[in-house]
This record gives sequence, structure tokens and C-alpha cells, in this order.
Amino acid sequence: MTQPLDLVGALADLPVTLPPGRLVGGEDGREPLLWVSDAPAPGGLWARLHRAHPDSGLWPLLLSPLDRGGPDFRPWLSGELYPSDAGAAGLYDPAALLRTWWETGGDGEDGDDREDGDDREDDEELAESLAPYGLTRTGPGGPAT
Repeated sequence: MTQPLDLVGALADLPVTLPPGRLVGGEDGREPLLWVSDAPAPGGLWARLHRAHPDSGLWPLLLSPLDRGGPDFRPWLSGELYPSDAGAAGLYDPAALLRTWWETGGDGEDGDDREDGDDREDDEELAESLAPYGLTRTGPGGPAT
């Protein structure tokens, strides 16, 4: 089993300046598990953080809340995080797992669970934040259908 990453130390050693944000720990009160910016990240930050990954050990993530209209960006800022041992990761086919997550929104269930009346502005905002990738998966396995 690998040693857990010292997140505070890794953030301090980053060759990239982060915008204002905060460390978030899990519900069990453990050490910080992730750092989240207070506002959408400036253009190019994700790419710079991704390039720094081999040295930092940190992965940049694009996160969306469980409830887009909710005030607390659950579960990311509310501490509803339950880390587990990554030892079982080798049991999964990464391409198949990512394809399933992309096609189901990460919950394993097909379909769009938004209520009727939600407008397309949310999709447009999400697509803009995923640029240049957009809402269509283009990775292993080809575009989502």
C-alpha cells in the first residue's frame, strides 16, 4: 500500500499559483482530502496543474455538485467524502469504468435526472467549463452515444 499524499505539502510545493480556495477533509475529520477553489478556475489552470502532476502527485479535477442550485456544493465542500483504499483499483478496466461514469453522470444510472423546466443554460455553462472537451466524451471507446 502506498503512503498517503501530504496534500498541504504538495500544494505548497506546486509550481503553479492557485486562486483563493480551501482544503476540505472527509466527514470522519481526517486530514484534508482535496483543495477546492472558491470560484471557477481561471483559463489554463487545469492544464498547468495537469502538467505538474508527475512531480506533484496531484490530479486536477472538474467537479460538479449533486444539486446544481444548492448552496453548499455538496458533497465537495460539505465534507461528505469517504476515501477508501485504492488497492482494488487494479480490478477495473479504466476505459470501461470512465465510459460508464461519463454516460451515467457518475452514479451508474442511465438518464438525466433533472426536473422538467430546467433550462439548457446549465448544460451550456457545464460545456463551457469543460472546454475544450465539451459534453461529448471522446476518450477511449469513442464518442458517447
